[in-house]
Amino acid sequence: MISPATYPGRYSTLLLWCILWGSGTAQSQGNEPGDALHALRHNKVLRFSDNYMPKDLLSGKALVLIKLEPEPSGGVESAWKTLSEEAHPFFRVLGIDPVLYLYYPDVFAGPDFTRAIATEMTTRELSCVALLSRRQSAGIPVYGLSLTNFSGNEQIIRQGEEAWHYESPTLESLFRNLARAIGQHDLTKSNMLITEAPEFYRSNALIRGRRNEGFISDLRIDRLAVPRFSEVAIPDNPAQNAEAALVASLLNEWNGVAEQYNNELEALFADYTWPFALVEYDFNENNLRVKGFQYVLVQLRAGPEYLRRLLGYRDATSETANRSAYLDASGQLQFTELPSGRPVYKYYIKHIHTGDVYLGEQWDAAETWQEALRRHLSLLGKKLQERR
Repeated sequence: MISPATYPGRYSTLLLWCILWGSGTAQSQGNEPGDALHALRHNKVLRFSDNYMPKDLLSGKALVLIKLEPEPSGGVESAWKTLSEEAHPFFRVLGIDPVLYLYYPDVFAGPDFTRAIATEMTTRELSCVALLSRRQSAGIPVYGLSLTNFSGNEQIIRQGEEAWHYESPTLESLFRNLARAIGQHDLTKSNMLITEAPEFYRSNALIRGRRNEGFISDLRIDRLAVPRFSEVAIPDNPAQNAEAALVASLLNEWNGVAEQYNNELEALFADYTWPFALVEYDFNENNLRVKGFQYVLVQLRAGPEYLRRLLGYRDATSETANRSAYLDASGQLQFTELPSGRPVYKYYIKHIHTGDVYLGEQWDAAETWQEALRRHLSLLGKKLQERR
């Protein structure tokens, strides 16, 4: 029997599952102030219920999101794929068909990638989302699994969605409990052709228009939409327990950090003399066009090699991915080496109507969103000045 004192998440009515894109980082590893709060930007609060199980769990297809806490300082991709390979046989024996495994911060690496994943799930008729985590508690591993429904859109999981959840010190006991829970529900099992090995996302559906390694001079005339850091809505009727109070406290703290980040965002654009405005971003970019914006600034965050593959760079070796360009105080192009095996930020500009992407002439990724944006804007500004 697992006691509430040992694994309190099992008995909670709320789960703060920090799902990230772009500006989020989950692991508080000191890359920038406020990393832990940064993670809250795309939280999902799920409602746990022992009486709930996704009705299509044994007949539909599932996306499995892997979470590691703390995130390894290096070799992140190898670590989460190893956990996927360890868990896949358990899913398979139970009749659950996980047709896609992804590392959860990568899913929300940026709005374009999140949109691509949602489209992939819809096209392949995925109906369930499994959140598989491994964290450390007093030096021992704790595995957690949550099962819920796919939202059908870029949210991936709806806020306040009902979910089944369990935590255990071993994968075996975790899935044994899941088997018992499945037995208590009248589910139709029809998944018979489940692959023997996990499948990882390989498609490059991120860029729907033309890909350009450069800048667009139209930015001297056309307005650029710059997404703000949005505040997170606090649940209206949270459970009356200590965990719910902690969630509300953390969300309030994040909302304060969001205001600080927006001030920094405005400061970084102080020397950008062309048309732009800070906007609220809601995935429907046609709303931005209606307001007169032709271009939108897009942020991505993931491992540098993975980002280069997503953005269509042919060479995605660690050597090229970790060598980043910037302009020094005299306006001369310089290069710096980024730490290997750590996530980085990369900005690019997208034409809203066509989906054409302008990556910039240099690979200008950085460890923090502030430095990545500073590099991108300085290189962009220099090019726009040259074309006057």
